[in-house]
Amino acid sequence: MPATGVVASSGSGSTGDNADDIVVAQNFVITDYGAGFNGEGGSTGAYASRARSLTTSRLLPSGSFDYGSAGLASLPKFGNSDISYAVSTGLSVLNGFNDIRDFIDVRITPDTITPGVGLDPPVSITFGGVTFTDTQGLGLGYEDSQGRTIRRDQFGSTEVYMIDLEVPDKSRYLESNVLVLGATIGLDFFSSFSDGQAYLPFNALGADGQIVRTSNLPSQVAASAFNSFDENDYSDFFANKNYTTFEDVENSLTDYLDSIITVDIVDADSGNGFSRTGTHSSVTLRSGFGGTGAENELGGRALDNFLFAQIFDQAGRSILFATGDVGKTRTGGATIDTFGLSRGLSAQDAVQLTGQPTSTLNFRAFLPQNSAGDVPIANIVQTNVLVANPAAGGNLSTSRLFHADLGASANGTSVSVSATFGTLVYDNAGYPDRIPTYQDDSYSGPDDDVPPDNLAINVSDPRAKVTLEGTTIGSSQPTIGASTLFAGPVTATAIGGGRDWQPGNGTQLRSGYAGYLVLEGAANSSSSLVTGKASQLGASSSDEYGYLRLAAGYSSQSDADTVNGASSAIFQGYVAGAIEKVGTTGSVTVQPYLGTISDLTLNPVANTVAASISYNDGSARTMNFGSGSDLSTFIKDGAYGAASTTGGGNAALIAGDAVKAGLGTQGAAIGSYQHLQWGFFFGDVLPSDPSGAERRNHSALSTWVAGKRFTGNNADVGADSSIRGSVSFSGHAIGTVLSDPSASAAVKVGSFTQQWDLNARTGTMDLAFDARAFQAIPLAVSGTTGLAYGGTSLLVDSRQAKVSGELVDVPTARALPGATIGEFQVRSVDGTYQANGTFGGDRAQ
Repeated sequence: MPATGVVASSGSGSTGDNADDIVVAQNFVITDYGAGFNGEGGSTGAYASRARSLTTSRLLPSGSFDYGSAGLASLPKFGNSDISYAVSTGLSVLNGFNDIRDFIDVRITPDTITPGVGLDPPVSITFGGVTFTDTQGLGLGYEDSQGRTIRRDQFGSTEVYMIDLEVPDKSRYLESNVLVLGATIGLDFFSSFSDGQAYLPFNALGADGQIVRTSNLPSQVAASAFNSFDENDYSDFFANKNYTTFEDVENSLTDYLDSIITVDIVDADSGNGFSRTGTHSSVTLRSGFGGTGAENELGGRALDNFLFAQIFDQAGRSILFATGDVGKTRTGGATIDTFGLSRGLSAQDAVQLTGQPTSTLNFRAFLPQNSAGDVPIANIVQTNVLVANPAAGGNLSTSRLFHADLGASANGTSVSVSATFGTLVYDNAGYPDRIPTYQDDSYSGPDDDVPPDNLAINVSDPRAKVTLEGTTIGSSQPTIGASTLFAGPVTATAIGGGRDWQPGNGTQLRSGYAGYLVLEGAANSSSSLVTGKASQLGASSSDEYGYLRLAAGYSSQSDADTVNGASSAIFQGYVAGAIEKVGTTGSVTVQPYLGTISDLTLNPVANTVAASISYNDGSARTMNFGSGSDLSTFIKDGAYGAASTTGGGNAALIAGDAVKAGLGTQGAAIGSYQHLQWGFFFGDVLPSDPSGAERRNHSALSTWVAGKRFTGNNADVGADSSIRGSVSFSGHAIGTVLSDPSASAAVKVGSFTQQWDLNARTGTMDLAFDARAFQAIPLAVSGTTGLAYGGTSLLVDSRQAKVSGELVDVPTARALPGATIGEFQVRSVDGTYQANGTFGGDRAQ
């Protein structure tokens, strides 16, 4: 930020900045046209520079982008919702600068005075070796050959010579490479970060989409905004300075302005803030700047743009700032966007931003690192961050975000799973119209302080207001001990466009769509920072957590808006697993359970999911999923889910296909099905004693399977009926094993085959599960509807299996069933071994 009207080669000595610096301004104040220029009165008005609603503004106490309980108490809150963002509008919009008067009278003492004749005023004076002549003969002003003027006043017998120094306006502090970005930050118990600016040299930024790392930045990386320029301050400053040249006087104002800029970003003396001493480093990323076309705004900023900057001190603490814009123009049909994910601009995660993204991350996407418990992070399989966009059209559009991950230890005794759902809302009418700036009208130049002729004409803001709100629910079961629920908000604190969606492979700029999302695991309420909470069963308190992630778009594909080729589908089926229960004394026990999933409704057009899960843990319970606006997402077959957060529950269900490899090689071997749906169910289920002192109940990882139930008459199956012949099925079987009721559960993956003679309405099933093979389990269709069946195996090494299921997806009266689904139980004779699970598989082709 140059400290003089002319861009200097070294910038301002008082702030240590350089020419072409970038200013990141905190607590930005917009110029008020209605109050008059230079504070000369008038009614309240609005200049409406660039009102922002999303800006990431963080002080990170360490190099980590994951926050734990100890750190959360000292983490700053988000900026407020009334954030400003401007490019090349200059310092006159900063707090207090509009209180400066038009001119400042600086007194001087001439070197010589050539008197007039008699009582006539002096003919000329010299100052700094330059002659100034009274060209009008009135004794009021003396001008040199360059047109510079020294004014003379006569107060009684006292002559006063003054130079009227014009206060620099915003044009004196501008050049094309200055970005002014505003936000407000709260620092909890840190000192106030109001009226502050962090700045970066322009060479700390690279080309669009390029990550730039810079070291050895000046020690003064921040400055407070200008204080009000009041008469007492400047009269004291300019009194008795004994200026010897006109140039000294001209420089005196900028010297004064430099003197009231202070470097004070946070309270370094407290030991908790950002250090303002020593050298600093930075890492930056920008997109959508430097353009020259008519579609670009002042300073060459495209409507779709993004800026991310992080400044580090020597102790690893950092100031993080990010913001962006997304234009209103969206075109095309429904799409599915894939985002890579990184921890800020971490060098470890650079491939997620500069190369092809991978879902094999060495960190949890939306949970802190230690949330995996006993599961090695390498075992956790994650989806990319996926966003489903509806076809373009209208002023309001809602896209939906989805992410899931799953991992297990080698023997299945420890599991960790999570799901994140969110809504990304584009509102073309979200920002108010703005009053034109002088650049919108015809003026004699930027020094012209006359309001525009068309001040009353509003200009439609060309940007969409884009917001993202979401929820993460996760569960981690340790090898020994009770499980932990992870639950918390997801908020985008900055959203921008201008992203090249094909880095290194041509250029694809998706105007009107978010290409960057700064995602944080916390959100503001009216009075406090709402964080994620890790709540172990039986514990008396919860731990808080948070994180910061940067999502960058990589690919966009058309969305067929179908489920297995259909525009929508509803499924019924089975749920099984184990529930951990907190007793009246706080002890935790585990018991197997069976349940049902009903009316699983997948809507690929609205990109939503809904379902109900019913079970019995001693009392009949039902949980409804997907009832909240940001509690479900359907991306495509095998990548969807929904959450339930009412009635004391906090649980999620997800499709299994995208994360099945998290269960090891057997999980990865599960096929992709065409005629059924399956997945996982986890989190806090409904509590015991809901009307009184509630006690938590939790499922670390249950499974579910569902299909399109046969609605005809079972009499249609048989040798003389429309559904006849032979058919076979094969698929997976996943169950939760309790080898000791007081021990942690283990998740095991098995397989099965079925052979059916539909003419006889009978079949057999071979079930391989947990090192046992239960063969030739007899099956028979029973009842009058639904093609339900059941059977029990012989004893195998003192264990016996029982299965219940149904044949599903019979599309026409004469078609064979497309799949088989069901539940199974395995028990030992002595009762020390228990396993409950679900199975499902397609018809063999």
